[in-house]
Amino acid sequence: MRCPILNYLPVPPSGKTGWPWTEESPQLLNIMSNSRPWPKISIVTPSYNQGQFIEETIRSVLLQGYPNLEYIIIDGNSTDNSIEIIKKYQKYLTCFITEADRGPSDAIRKGWNKATGEIVAYLNSDDAYTPGALACVSQAFAQDAKSIAICGNEFTIDKEGFILSKSDIKVVNYLTLLKCNWVSQPATFIYKSSLDSVGGMNQEIKYTFDLELLLRIARFGSIKCIPERLAVTRWHDNTITFTQRSKIADELVRIFEATITDYPLKLTKKEKWQMLCRINQIAMGSYLIQKNFLGSLRYAMRALYYTSSLMEKVKSILYYARVCYGTGKFYFGKLFSNTQTLSHKRILDKNTNKPIHWSRFFNNPVKSPKVKL
Repeated sequence: MRCPILNYLPVPPSGKTGWPWTEESPQLLNIMSNSRPWPKISIVTPSYNQGQFIEETIRSVLLQGYPNLEYIIIDGNSTDNSIEIIKKYQKYLTCFITEADRGPSDAIRKGWNKATGEIVAYLNSDDAYTPGALACVSQAFAQDAKSIAICGNEFTIDKEGFILSKSDIKVVNYLTLLKCNWVSQPATFIYKSSLDSVGGMNQEIKYTFDLELLLRIARFGSIKCIPERLAVTRWHDNTITFTQRSKIADELVRIFEATITDYPLKLTKKEKWQMLCRINQIAMGSYLIQKNFLGSLRYAMRALYYTSSLMEKVKSILYYARVCYGTGKFYFGKLFSNTQTLSHKRILDKNTNKPIHWSRFFNNPVKSPKVKL
């Protein structure tokens, strides 16, 4: 399917302007600069009760101007207005299913099983793509035949859509992932053949399935990181990341311990212990944010066990004590950037000193990822 033009889509809600409401990506030619057809990209959106955000998600996919798109939405029987919104755009979807499921990983698995594209990805129903993102991904794959996955950068936005932060990831591989240098999930695209070869999504992983999948993929091929910001990730109080922090922390530690044990790298014991110390510190921080001091103490002791030097052990103890008493909370985010909180401040425009809304940031087409045709 070729992406529809802006005028074909339903009129946006009152007051919505900029990308992807009143702006669209340029329509691409049917062939790339190498005279080959654009590869089919299959996007799956798992949906459940995100009616306040999902229309923005859908439009950011459909208005890519991409000539070979397959868009699949799997809804878990939403009880809000999500289904009503999805049906407004159903004629432009390859597949729309609404039925009970076992969570987002189950919905993504269903969608990917139906996907016929050469390249696959999933986009949560509260996230969105930036203009020209799909074209940028296809060009990146075409320029590097050895890569089995592409990871771009992202903006993090708040509930209202104002930019909080931006990622700047330059290298992605198995080792960087184990060092907790994680990537943007919505800005990650995978060859379908590679996805199938590693067994697809692990249904036993309930929260960190994207990281676990990428760790498996990284063992079997090259992941290319590109500088373009392909997507936005929305942080708000109802995301799984914030409502299930302790369960996510438990799962992360289990995955890392199993990965380092089952797939040994050419690392020293000290290097492996540094990785295990780091992931236990992150788990400790997640429990502390939820004010679960007993759980955090458990991971603090584990982190302490994996800390190699006496000086580092003393630092770990002092740090934990400061956080528990509230005196070190200001430094918490800086010391452990992977345990993000909702206290992020909005990025301000240097000229106006006002927060930047992501839809306005891109409404100048020149700022879209450039594609040579």
